[in-house]
Amino acid sequence: MTNAQISEQLDYIASLLEYLEGESFPARRFTEMARAVERFDFPVSLFSRHHEIHKMRVLFFPKARDEQLDVLRELILEKDPPADEAYQRQTRLSYHSQIQLVAALEKEVPLETAALIRIPEMGAARAAALRDALGVKNSGDLTRQCQSHAVRKLEGFDAELEKKWLFGKWYSSEERAGAFAPIQWVRSESVVDYILEQLEPLTRETAPFWAPTPWEEFRQDPRPQGAPPAEPFGGYPPAAEPGAFPARPDRWNAPVRPIPNVRLRRSLSERVRAFFSKPKPSDLSNLPQPRPRGDMLRGARSGMPTTLLEKTEVAGDFRRLNEGVRSFDFLLVTRFPDQVSERIAALPFLRVTRESGNVIEAAIDRKKLTIAEKYAFPGGEARFFLCSPHSRVAASVCRSSSQPHWSELIARAEKAGFFLDETGLYREKKEVPLEKEGDLYEKLGLPDLPPEIRDSLFEFRQPPASPELLISRSRIRGDLHMHSTFSDGRGTIEQMADKAVESGYEYIALTDHTKRSYGLDEEGVLECWRAVDRVNRRIREIGLPLTILRGIEVDVLEDARLDLSEEILAQADWVMASLHYGRGQSREMIHRRMETALTCPYVSGISHPTGKEWQSSFRLDMDLDYIFDLAAKHGKCLEMNCKLHRFDLDWRLCRRAKEHGIKIVISTDSHSPQEMDNLRYGVQFARKAGLTPDDVVNTLPLSELMAMRKRQLQNPAPLSD
Repeated sequence: MTNAQISEQLDYIASLLEYLEGESFPARRFTEMARAVERFDFPVSLFSRHHEIHKMRVLFFPKARDEQLDVLRELILEKDPPADEAYQRQTRLSYHSQIQLVAALEKEVPLETAALIRIPEMGAARAAALRDALGVKNSGDLTRQCQSHAVRKLEGFDAELEKKWLFGKWYSSEERAGAFAPIQWVRSESVVDYILEQLEPLTRETAPFWAPTPWEEFRQDPRPQGAPPAEPFGGYPPAAEPGAFPARPDRWNAPVRPIPNVRLRRSLSERVRAFFSKPKPSDLSNLPQPRPRGDMLRGARSGMPTTLLEKTEVAGDFRRLNEGVRSFDFLLVTRFPDQVSERIAALPFLRVTRESGNVIEAAIDRKKLTIAEKYAFPGGEARFFLCSPHSRVAASVCRSSSQPHWSELIARAEKAGFFLDETGLYREKKEVPLEKEGDLYEKLGLPDLPPEIRDSLFEFRQPPASPELLISRSRIRGDLHMHSTFSDGRGTIEQMADKAVESGYEYIALTDHTKRSYGLDEEGVLECWRAVDRVNRRIREIGLPLTILRGIEVDVLEDARLDLSEEILAQADWVMASLHYGRGQSREMIHRRMETALTCPYVSGISHPTGKEWQSSFRLDMDLDYIFDLAAKHGKCLEMNCKLHRFDLDWRLCRRAKEHGIKIVISTDSHSPQEMDNLRYGVQFARKAGLTPDDVVNTLPLSELMAMRKRQLQNPAPLSD
């Protein structure tokens, strides 16, 4: 372990001790040891022996006791974490919880409480004070107490701190387990394209004639007879022990690489056998046939590729369409891993931090990126997984799946009589040929599961019949949430209509804000709709296949009233209701406001229902199951808002809404024509939720959409007791 990792673990132990015991001497000693380790200009791991640790106490830790030095020695002797950091994040906040003291503390302090302690400006002392006074044990409890303004009343807390915790942004415990904060998927696309562009020359570079023998010729398994199956290199643990920490990746599957520029001397007996096995001059048929000079210069032989890199695939969080990309993962298919590793290390924007087996980890230096988006890029990590062509399919599935998904595949393979690892699928020690990823799932009796749904286990319980049945951009017929210059938009009605025609839409709904959101009053709404009618007449005269619906985004006020009268709402073609203000109200009041919107016959659906934003802990305080049941009862739809800082509902809640029988409307909430292109992101996350065209409102033709609107107007049933 590095000094930084040891210091972080010592701080973690100190915070847990302070939370349980208050400001005690052991907690203070661990904090002092952490600060001392940070100041060292030499690796502490060099001093691993017992007497060396105790000599260090005299120089650096004069107040430390023997038991505290024993913990330090355990940390020094700890092995490096496994290469798959995603598995660490899904197990515990701290990977090194097998240390006796840490394991004992984590039994007393739940994981969500440990994450609460790490919130900025919180610390163990304040977390303990909130626990004793208000019973706060996790971030959800903290949000509720901040919303009720109970935190500011405590000694040592104030309204400013309460506001920071309520509306501030901090990373969850899973996100803090990595070296870099996650990057929003929609903002990481340009970085992925840039890295692929830098790797593309390797697919054209020919292998030099001195290139070592490809690793496919060294694929004999060196394991002894009866040895347990090897884990995938740098990969996931076996499915038999889902709760255990993965061991250091073994090297059974690592290729045997010849030492370059070294010629080993053969023994006398080998030289004698080689001499007598030479062909006689009369037996010309045994002489080797000369190769063309071009092939000799390229080092090519029969069946050997001439390029260093055969294929590059995106993997990991980005391919699974996770909202946050923790590392940029790439699968490199090559027969020359040594040469490819050298080329990757030579890329100017990468700094290789670790190379283990066939996994290369590197930090991305944003200052050396040559893309415009680098100023908004906070920095991150890239991981390159090298594999040979024969194992491409299995490695691609492994590196594009979450740890639970891959473990489930391994378990199903064992039940079916196969052995599955990152190198391929085997039956009775013979490799099963796989041409594409769907072949692997077919052998295991599963439908072809696309990468975007390989993130949890619902895909095994309710798998889609085919990836083609999921929602796609081509099935979207319109956008039902956008704004114009009549409120806070930056595009006129004509400009938004032009973009809709360019996007191939059949209809759009112009839903400007009402007066509570500095939008339109009742007269302004009518004036806006008259303008919509004029544009529609011009569109029909030109013969364009587009209809603009008269819509509105009406605010649900803090006192549970709608911002427009029902007489105005009855004239609209499409109405979305939103909670823009009073978001910190109690659960009871939020429920009253939601009930007002969902029981109103003129409201079509709810915009950004939970009020969440990217990397913000804030959510509206409400019972989602109750809201989902209410929306399903009254036939209302819920929105997946494609605003880049929102994506609300997220894909998990879209999945829950689908289980309640609720239709989803994928809308961009555009304030300019350019933002209408963000719909493709919403479609991608809808695929991740397993939505089909039947689950999405704006896949309907205009006639069916208006028929659905008519059914909503005929369902004004009040809430039942």
